[in-house]
Amino acid sequence: MPSSLCLGGRKGGVDAKANRRSPLSARVRKVAAVAVADVAEHRTDVTWVFARLEGDDLVVVGTAAGGDHTVDDRIAPDPERDFTMPLVLPDGSTFAALCGIGGAEAGRDRALTARLEQWGEIVTAVAGAEWEAALHAANAEAVAKRAHEVEVEALTDALTGVANRRAWDRALEAEERRRRRYGGTAAVIVVDLDELKHINDSQGHLHGDLVLRLIARVIQQTSRDSDLVARTGGDEFAVLALNCEEPQLRILVSRLRRALEVEGVSASVGGACRRPSAGMAEAWAEADDMMFEEKARRKLRS
Repeated sequence: MPSSLCLGGRKGGVDAKANRRSPLSARVRKVAAVAVADVAEHRTDVTWVFARLEGDDLVVVGTAAGGDHTVDDRIAPDPERDFTMPLVLPDGSTFAALCGIGGAEAGRDRALTARLEQWGEIVTAVAGAEWEAALHAANAEAVAKRAHEVEVEALTDALTGVANRRAWDRALEAEERRRRRYGGTAAVIVVDLDELKHINDSQGHLHGDLVLRLIARVIQQTSRDSDLVARTGGDEFAVLALNCEEPQLRILVSRLRRALEVEGVSASVGGACRRPSAGMAEAWAEADDMMFEEKARRKLRS
């Protein structure tokens, strides 16, 4: 069987631009079955089949009664022997064909050709409508996906890959609303890199960027999956720790400090739990104050 498809049977044959996603739903098959049966009544000496285009082959999906071919048979119409009417989608691609096996001369029967063309238009209209609907759905999905990607990009710090300040503010406000409505605990951890300006001046901004990426990675690795890590300033990071009380907060802060020390990163850390009488914003401010207190102590020791 030839591997290439030249849909023939008419003068000169018809070359098909293949559509690899043949839109043959149950509805299309049903309409095509009626078409094949109708044509077979008018030309009983020809085996009529409806076939979908699969790669470069035609695969039978519907036959008239009494024919030699069955569903799933692969056929390669011979332009000298068979009659083939390609069915074309709005994008110009062929998705299926109405075939008369052994009926090449049918193309000279004007009445039969007109009937075939009418059925071809009907089947194509049904398939085309479904194809366009699927295309619109795919386009809508692509637009929605891109919109989501844009939103993610808008909420992500380009340098470190963690959430940015905009995402942090949104998360803090959302968590505050959630805690006011449902209760529960949450905490904020603040991390500030020591002497970023000195690092940039002495070793270059590229090295400073590498250190910031390292801090972000260490914070992510020591945080829980449910926690949000964000870069809230040039050299400042924050963690929104959900369902976190004082004992868990102390563990998280201690683990983070140890991890930073192991990486040789000098940074100050502060943490505070949300108090029902205050809120998430106050917990952030308190954690920030504790971080600055630690930074001051570190400077005194140095």
